[in-house]
Amino acid sequence: MRRSRLALAVLLAVGTYSTTVAADGGTGWKVVKSRSIRGPFAFTAINATIATPKPRGIAVKFIGNVNTGNAVIGCARGFSVSSRSRAYKRAGLYVLPMMRGADGCRVAASIGGSGKLTVQILKR
Repeated sequence: MRRSRLALAVLLAVGTYSTTVAADGGTGWKVVKSRSIRGPFAFTAINATIATPKPRGIAVKFIGNVNTGNAVIGCARGFSVSSRSRAYKRAGLYVLPMMRGADGCRVAASIGGSGKLTVQILKR
């Protein structure tokens, strides 16, 4: 009886750990902002500010039956400003191009499609 309780406790602990790793992909990405929507013609948008981002450390993630996804990133370093925009046609994780050594970045992302859709802004 005692062994079965110990085995159950170990399985629960391992199951919790593997679920946590699977949730963030085990890649070190953290969700800054997320929004979901559902419908036959669904569309939503979000934005976030990320202070002192790491190099190649900002991404967007589109989940669901995506027809269109867009991301715009603007970064500043001192008095220099750089911005880029990208358009996507399928779900996935996309690392955004950004200025080296940026003091901070603003990101806007939108998603359109059908069914349940989720758009996320992530940072490392």
